[in-house]
Amino acid sequence: MVPVGSEWMVGTYGAGILGLDHSGHFHSFEKASGSFEVNPNAMLVTPDYILAGTLGNGLYLYDRQSERWSVINSGLPS
Repeated sequence: MVPVGSEWMVGTYGAGILGLDHSGHFHSFEKASGSFEVNPNAMLVTPDYILAGTLGNGLYLYDRQSERWSVINSGLPS
């Protein structure tokens, strides 16, 4: 889990990345939620980005300025 503003981003085994708001409700992201596994030990927060390593689906990158997810899988071995 990583903090982002007033919520948390949670990497899951089987549901991708979910947001957890201050009232305890989970929500999905259009691009970053789905039936894939996130390695919770492979999540990193920087001032500009959140990076989440998956098990077989590449690296998910959240741009904190645009509030959008993108996927990087080119050149990654697994």
